[in-house]
Amino acid sequence: MSRKTLVAILFVAGSVAMFGTACGNDDPSPEENAAAACDSYAEFVGAVAEARTSLSESSSIGEIRDARDNVSTAYDNLVVSAEQVNEDRLAALEESWNSYDEGVENLDPNLTVPEAAQQLRGNIESVVSAQNELGASLGC
Repeated sequence: MSRKTLVAILFVAGSVAMFGTACGNDDPSPEENAAAACDSYAEFVGAVAEARTSLSESSSIGEIRDARDNVSTAYDNLVVSAEQVNEDRLAALEESWNSYDEGVENLDPNLTVPEAAQQLRGNIESVVSAQNELGASLGC
């Protein structure tokens, strides 16, 4: 196979892959991101355990380095997953805050205070829920 043919095949394959990705499903849901973060965490825990085991007198320097490389990869995956989960939680907080803010801004001035409070109760509860989720992910 000539070099031009190989390059053409790779270009077409790459284009098809990019097109398939662009036309695929939307971004993962927050629940899917959280599940991926848990999977990444489990992978990281396993890699650290293997690295710990590799620090024995029977291990070679190469095996210790390989274990470190596995921890490094698992760590990188975990950081990306955790960042996505936090972004999801921040987005949920922003969305609930905006909804509450708009609700207050758009209150009918003829409402009584109890009516206004009743109208906004669901909005503020959404803010509290999103705030708690973010706080939990931050360890607050």
